[in-house]
Amino acid sequence: MKKWCFLAVLTLFYLVSCVQKQGKKDLKTYFKQEFNTELPAHVHTLIVLDEVGCKGCNVSLSNWIQKKALNHEKIWVLVTAAGAHLDISPYLNVRYKNVFIEQNIGAFRELQLCGSSGIILLEQGKIQKTECLTAQQLETQFQLLEERIK
Repeated sequence: MKKWCFLAVLTLFYLVSCVQKQGKKDLKTYFKQEFNTELPAHVHTLIVLDEVGCKGCNVSLSNWIQKKALNHEKIWVLVTAAGAHLDISPYLNVRYKNVFIEQNIGAFRELQLCGSSGIILLEQGKIQKTECLTAQQLETQFQLLEERIK
C-alpha cells in the first residue's frame, strides 16, 4: 500500500511539473514583459549575446554584430551579458533600434532556449531553429548569419 501511495505522489509531482513547464512564457511575451515592445513578424533573426560559454566565440560574435548587424531592421540583438567577461559598452553608449540590453539578467535563460550566445531563427515571430554558439560550429554559424543579413 505504501508503495502505491509513493507512486501516486510521485506521479502527481511529475504531472504538476509538466503543467508548469507548459506555462512558461514564450519569446513574444518575454519582449513584451522585459522591454515593453512587440516582436514584429518581419524580424527573422534574433542574435543572443551572452558571456557564458566560449569567450573567444562571444567576442567574435560581438565584433560581427558591431560590424554588420547594428540597426538592421530584420535582425534583433539581445545582450544578456552583464559585462563581467565581455565588453558590452558598445551597446550601452548608443541607442540602436534593434539592440536590447537585458536589465533583469537571467530572465532570458528562463526560456531555456540556449544557455549561451546563440542564433534564433524566426518566422512570423515564432522560433524555427535555435543555434547555440560553439567553437566547433562557429564558421558554419557565421555563414548562417551572413546569409540572414542579406
